[in-house]
Amino acid sequence: MRINYIKLILFVFFFIQMLPIGENIFDINKGLYAESNIYRTILWLFIYICAFIILFNDGIRKYLKLMTRKYFPLICLLFIPLLNNVNEYNYLKVFVFVAHGFGVIVLSLVTVKFFGEDIYGLIRVVAFALTLNLCVQLIAVIMYPEIGIVLQGRWTGLSPNPNHLGMLAYVNSFLSIILLLRCNKFKMYLYVICFIVSIVVVVGTQSITSLICLLLSVVLVLGVRYTGVYYFMKDKSIWFVLIVGFVLFELYPIVAPYFELYLNRSPDMSGRFDIFDKGMEVVARRPLIGWGYDNYYNLNEFYKQEILGFGNGYISLLVKGGVISGLLFLWLIYIYANALRFIDKDVYMLTFVFLMTMLAYNVSEMTIYSGNNVMWTLFCVFLIYLRTNVINMRYNI
Repeated sequence: MRINYIKLILFVFFFIQMLPIGENIFDINKGLYAESNIYRTILWLFIYICAFIILFNDGIRKYLKLMTRKYFPLICLLFIPLLNNVNEYNYLKVFVFVAHGFGVIVLSLVTVKFFGEDIYGLIRVVAFALTLNLCVQLIAVIMYPEIGIVLQGRWTGLSPNPNHLGMLAYVNSFLSIILLLRCNKFKMYLYVICFIVSIVVVVGTQSITSLICLLLSVVLVLGVRYTGVYYFMKDKSIWFVLIVGFVLFELYPIVAPYFELYLNRSPDMSGRFDIFDKGMEVVARRPLIGWGYDNYYNLNEFYKQEILGFGNGYISLLVKGGVISGLLFLWLIYIYANALRFIDKDVYMLTFVFLMTMLAYNVSEMTIYSGNNVMWTLFCVFLIYLRTNVINMRYNI
């Protein structure tokens, strides 16, 4: 019975992503509602409380022992925002951010505990929730184009912008591909529907980052599934992650001119290079612990201008949390990649490809340590899964 509760709260958690719960869609301020929607925040808080109660009833001490011993960098990253220039003007933003971070960890622990080694059962729930979410977004696009489509013809649905919606659709298309490769004939039709809905939305949003990550995920999934690359990379995953990152960085100046030629995007990633340079200047002013996780409130006060982001997940992490947060994230990547050595091909196909595409996605978008963002939540779930269920480090949980 308890697993049904977990499935329900997990389904609701992913379904309400970027949906304006309890609001008139014609009154949406799309630049703000994602952070300010009080109804959805209350619903998320309720989900976190339910997950915590389940965790508490199952024995909170052993979970604390597990977290401090095996996920120390994740715990440190959770409390970094409390060290960053909290004041009477931004304390609420910081508190909400930390609450989301804590809630995601608790939800991840509970999810991994009660799904056990059935990680595909877990992602089925996520895929169905995201598919239903995308169907709602499609209805908004079709029935209310003045809301669901922006001036450039890109679909935004009820989300803050097309790139946010594209990210949801990409993640769901990736999960659908994984499920399609491991299903019977009856379930195949369900996953095909999930995949088609996701592809339609990705194309409609015209999110180049999401499309590139989708293509990358298809190549990697097929490579792991149908070639011997798994046996070659299994013990070399850490080095593969580092080498691929370096190669992509070095190759970008070569392939950048083709962005404008074939993808209708500027070689400087729609002006992001200028923002990257500005971001590194900002980091240099407070390199150790950054400017704080308060939606750039301290930064805006200092520069006397509105800064909404830096178009890169890694730079954004350094701006908000400084070098300390950056090193903690690298530590988490090491833990994640090192755990990949101990898993079978099917789980490797899911977790390795997700890690690679998440790292690629954050070159031009921001999802690293971003509250309860879908990508960050799945990263935490997979990280905890790899350490607890796969490497025999359960501590009797």
